[in-house]
Amino acid sequence: MQPDTHEILLDNSKRKNVDRAQRPELANALAYMSGHLAERIHLRDLCRAAGVSPRTLGYLFLKTYGETPMAYLKRRRLNQARRFLLQARPAKKTVAEIARSCGFNHMSQFALDYRKAMGERPSETLHQPWKPSNSAGKPSRRPCGQE
Repeated sequence: MQPDTHEILLDNSKRKNVDRAQRPELANALAYMSGHLAERIHLRDLCRAAGVSPRTLGYLFLKTYGETPMAYLKRRRLNQARRFLLQARPAKKTVAEIARSCGFNHMSQFALDYRKAMGERPSETLHQPWKPSNSAGKPSRRPCGQE
């Protein structure tokens, strides 16, 4: 399966060679994010899950991902929202429902962040035409002209 070209990926030049297995604090914070992605997450929640101070957690994320824990969380949520928007049928799901399921509570802020990150409005992503994408026959949508 070909990765979505619009997914926000961290520039590999910013990523440091850090063995995440050696950093259980980071693994614990990431696991907490994964398990609570649709919920409101505060930095103190991540720190509690990781068992470290905000400064230490911030350092770990900056060293490993080149961004703060909350920026990383927003990027994960935006990527998930894009995947959900591409998979959804416009007649059955709305942008607001998908945004809420990814942890966004302020729709105007979500729309601004999404457009800045993805280069298009969430509604444009949702209404892209369906095209078969892989040998398994699973439908996916891609912008017209991108095969």
